Amino acid sequence: MTSVPKNKQELLQSIQLSYKNILTDYLTLPEKSSRILEVEGNIKGTAISVCDTLAYLIGWGKLVLKWYDRKSAGLEVIFPETGYKWNELGKLANNFHFEYASWSYPNLINEFKNDGPTFAILKHNNACGLASRNTISEAYLAALACDPTSAFGGVLIANTKIDVATATEINKLFCEVVIAPSYDAEAIAILEEKKNRIILIQNEVALPQKQVRTCLNGILVQERNNITDNKADLKTVTTTAPTEQEIEDLIFASKVCKNTKSNTIVFAKNGTLISSGTGQTSRVDALLQAIEKAKTFGFDLHGASMASDAFFPFPDCVEIAKNAGITAVIQPGGSIKDQLSIDYCNENKLAMVFTGTRHFKH
Repeated sequence: MTSVPKNKQELLQSIQLSYKNILTDYLTLPEKSSRILEVEGNIKGTAISVCDTLAYLIGWGKLVLKWYDRKSAGLEVIFPETGYKWNELGKLANNFHFEYASWSYPNLINEFKNDGPTFAILKHNNACGLASRNTISEAYLAALACDPTSAFGGVLIANTKIDVATATEINKLFCEVVIAPSYDAEAIAILEEKKNRIILIQNEVALPQKQVRTCLNGILVQERNNITDNKADLKTVTTTAPTEQEIEDLIFASKVCKNTKSNTIVFAKNGTLISSGTGQTSRVDALLQAIEKAKTFGFDLHGASMASDAFFPFPDCVEIAKNAGITAVIQPGGSIKDQLSIDYCNENKLAMVFTGTRHFKH
């Protein structure tokens, strides 16, 4: 391929390659260095951080999508943005930096990664369905297939615009709430056919960094868990390393695990939540619950990946998982008996990675 793409296909290939290389560079940077002002700024004589460069890329990406959405809807498009002229792009860049100033480096990385059309179905604040696909309608149907029983009366969340095809499928299910960044006008009309259904638009907001729970005559206060595991965090501790697809599924499962009530075990395969055990008093119980749910809905666990929100003090969990068909495991590690689980995985050719971060949710 020449340096200048000759057609749409070459342009797309160039974009994909550049994106992959840029993302790889970001993932190798330690978080502690991400806010150091050592990058030349967009305005002459200023310095910005790596976090600011991410904010710049995210801001421009969303702005271009905004142009496209408004043009597609027949609305006026103001270039480059309302309140800015083309000779004020430095000021616009500073606005992007300010908009994402409170975001942690991992969250900025995840926003930049944009995992593609993803749909989640929540019940009692736990995911009972989650899937990423090429289109949001495909993602919804895959998420629904995870656990159609629990999906009844649930909360449905999309990470991108809900179109007519998706709204039509959603309308076949009784659900209390639908949340998405935006909707096609016809999609809203379809969703409003069901009485009392709540339709919400998701906006980016700065969430409180303290979480509070009532407890007897007092309260418990804890820091918000802003850490999302990514590829750079993974440490392979077994002789068998996870494949690229397994790594993707391990990260996917870990994201679900982080946001599921402890003790929890999560199974994922090919960008889909297969099943989970949630809110159990023992990790073995959570694992057995997840296996039973997978069987109930006809899922084959062979080749699936498993995530745990805490370490394994004994090798029983990896043994049960292996016998069920699991081939890769992600967990924080940190038990004084980690080696027992590592030894079992090595003896049975399971891949296991440690993250160093426990994701308890209570």
